[in-house]
Amino acid sequence: MNQIADNPLIALQDNLAALLAAHPYFNDAEQTPILTEKLADLEAHIDAKIMQAGGFGVVITTAKGDRLGSPDDTELTAAILTEELTVTIIHLPLLDTRQRRALDAVFAAIQAVDTQPSSQPLQTWRVLGHFYIENSADGVVTHHIRVSTKCIF
Repeated sequence: MNQIADNPLIALQDNLAALLAAHPYFNDAEQTPILTEKLADLEAHIDAKIMQAGGFGVVITTAKGDRLGSPDDTELTAAILTEELTVTIIHLPLLDTRQRRALDAVFAAIQAVDTQPSSQPLQTWRVLGHFYIENSADGVVTHHIRVSTKCIF
């Protein structure tokens, strides 16, 4: 097994997944899978649990991290990065028997996450923005929500 125990990036994704799962809009794991990069083959899980199943789900990925401070100021200190993660709402209206709307999911995700504590001490999540993906596959509605928090490595 080549996994690193206590990986703070996985902890951040797990934290986001838990915040979403606690919101009433997403709290039915059977009907609303929330997938993270903790899964060995994320693409296969997206296909099996969202694209071929209920037609609705959430995927959490780590988009980027930027170190705080200048190189001279951080030479001898632990890395503190502002980590940006993406919460992706995937919706296939023709498969979704619950007749949800992707924009309702975007609104619920923002409510569930913004200003909530992250897995890092004394840090909170900030919603940075969201955007619609125009070139999704046929019949798929996709929205990205960008969120960030600070992370100490």
